[in-house]
Amino acid sequence: MGDEARGRGKNKRLWSSQEENPLVEILLEMQNSNWKCDTGYKTGYQSHIEKKMLERFPYCGLKGKPHIESKIKILKRQLGYILEIQKQASGSGFGWDDELKMITGEKETFMGWAQGRDGASAIYMKPFSLFEKLCEIYAKDRASGSMAKGPEDVEGDKDDGVKIDEGSTNSSTQTGGVHSANKGDRKRRRDIENEELGGLSKALISLIDVEKESTSVMSDFKKSFMRDVEIGDKRTKLYEVLSKLQGLCFNEVLEATTTIGLDDKKVELCFSMPNEFKVEFVKSQLK
Repeated sequence: MGDEARGRGKNKRLWSSQEENPLVEILLEMQNSNWKCDTGYKTGYQSHIEKKMLERFPYCGLKGKPHIESKIKILKRQLGYILEIQKQASGSGFGWDDELKMITGEKETFMGWAQGRDGASAIYMKPFSLFEKLCEIYAKDRASGSMAKGPEDVEGDKDDGVKIDEGSTNSSTQTGGVHSANKGDRKRRRDIENEELGGLSKALISLIDVEKESTSVMSDFKKSFMRDVEIGDKRTKLYEVLSKLQGLCFNEVLEATTTIGLDDKKVELCFSMPNEFKVEFVKSQLK
């Protein structure tokens, strides 16, 4: 949700989507680095992100504190609201649209829900393209549900790290459980993505088949239409052609025009003959 100004006092800064995306990419990179620890990130992580951001945007003026620290809290808070909305019962009048990546539905109902939730009103009908990446970064919180508790939990993060799960410890048993939960969550996402891709492939194949069939039908229809036009044109000219033939009286021309004109095949046959054979053909049809 780019171009959003948030914060209090000196923390307030306008962030563009061009700056938000690299910030989240850096957080993703840090997931598998020495900066990551069981309780969030090690002390000084904001300064590390500040250097990385300055490499990409030398004149952006971003500081680890307060700008980056504040922005991370805002993104986590927004993610928490979305996860909370996803868990709520259906029929509330609003919800998360996974295709559009935004909250949609009845505005008045949503604004009623947003009361008492700091900054929640700003996410209504605003694309949140960073949703999947933020879920990947905070998968542990998503599995435990702590991200859905509300802004007060996010605001409680300490300055030395982005701590979401306050109950985590350094025990090997709990760490292993977290890793297992993360792997399980990633596997479920991959399975869902593969299933969606498979469904999309089938839909595309069906669409191509339908298009081929439609093209074939339209081609046959066009041929039939053109043939009808051609026969109609010949039928219109039949009297003119027969009246110019020598050896036919006026009544014979009129009767032949009606008799032959009622049969498309006879019309085509008559026009395909040389004039010297047309007279005999016409007389054979009048017997």
